[in-house]
Amino acid sequence: MLSITFEHCGQPLNALNGSTKAPFNHSISLLVNCDSQTEIDLLWEKLLVNGDRTLQFGWVQDQFGVCWQIVHAMLDKMQHDPATMSAFLSMRKLDISQLEQAYQQGY
Repeated sequence: MLSITFEHCGQPLNALNGSTKAPFNHSISLLVNCDSQTEIDLLWEKLLVNGDRTLQFGWVQDQFGVCWQIVHAMLDKMQHDPATMSAFLSMRKLDISQLEQAYQQGY
């Protein structure tokens, strides 16, 4: 698997080469690191405006079939804690307060 990090309009983006066997809507996703629950909520609201669908772990599929990973900027740091990962794996839209609480209990 290959990956690349690049920046667009000040937003760092990560891209991976997906499987050629996967359809477009599952082989590409855009990751957005958010600093607040308000930012996560706003992006979810905008991406779901046309009745599109939510997926697990902070993923949203927009009206064009593109998957977006809307995550907390601290998730990279927090994901090494088993309690935090357990909380994360049970979520669709990420709840920062629950992730922070799990992280504090794990450490």
